[in-house]
Amino acid sequence: MAASKYSPFLLLLFFLFIQGCVSTIYVVRHAEKAGGADPGLTAAGAERAEALATFLADKNISAVYATPYNRTRQTAQPTADALGLTVQLYQNDTLSAFVASQLNPLGKNRLVVGHSNTVLDIVRALGATPTMTEIPENDFDNLFIVRKSRYLNQLTITLTETTYGAPSP
Repeated sequence: MAASKYSPFLLLLFFLFIQGCVSTIYVVRHAEKAGGADPGLTAAGAERAEALATFLADKNISAVYATPYNRTRQTAQPTADALGLTVQLYQNDTLSAFVASQLNPLGKNRLVVGHSNTVLDIVRALGATPTMTEIPENDFDNLFIVRKSRYLNQLTITLTETTYGAPSP
């Protein structure tokens, strides 16, 4: 009789344990940018940022990260706004420390907005191997989804490479 009294509690603990051992990190390049020293997004870029927010609306994102540049912050902001989050800034020159401290711990889903020369490095630092070797300057629609899970002592990392929003030229 006593075992059945505790079984819902044990099931809840087991569920929480499993949930706490899975993370999905969504990594994108900033959307289409205007010209200038620290450009913002073009109209097409703003539409892409909204498409990203729509795509991520039901993905249980708990943190949104972007570099301090206008184009990355403006790409991340619609998602953060829709989820009631603040865009947290990271620096390109400390990618490995950023990934280790903010992205590798399991248990949270996150969005990271980077640049053409850093997105693939972030995906690799997460333990995945992208098929792309570089992101062309006119390519803005790539979405890298890194799923990390730990069961017992086994870490599993899967990478899904897809696109979102309007196709890039």
